[in-house]
Amino acid sequence: MIRRAPPSVASDQGFTLLELLLALSIAALAAAVVVPRVSGVRDTALVETAARKLAAAAMATRAASVRASEDRVLVIDLAARRYWSDGVLGVTRLPPGLSIAVPRGGTFDHRALLRFRPDGSATEAEIRIRKGRRSSTISIDWLTGSARVS
Repeated sequence: MIRRAPPSVASDQGFTLLELLLALSIAALAAAVVVPRVSGVRDTALVETAARKLAAAAMATRAASVRASEDRVLVIDLAARRYWSDGVLGVTRLPPGLSIAVPRGGTFDHRALLRFRPDGSATEAEIRIRKGRRSSTISIDWLTGSARVS
């Protein structure tokens, strides 16, 4: 009977250092591309959520005005990045890193006062919430008092 030599052990030795470095380089490159995109999505979600909450606060102030048959005011403190409506909702602060501006609508002493009237009308205003290049705009219609986020 002829004896065969045992199979070569060379194929079972694992990966070379060069193969490991190449695999790690590809993983690092993929992470460098994906992480900024995920960060941008997070910023967009943060800005949109803050804008929707502010629009909901405006609509709650409008509803309280109609229900009570008296003017109600939504106060936006631009310097402190917070807003409230007396008798309707407490102070709400914007998340860190967000900025707020009111390019259209009355501002006085770093505050915007959005007045809602019992007939449903309101102070016309445009409010911008921004983080970096991401921004969202809340438009308050003067006739209907509705708030639209775009």
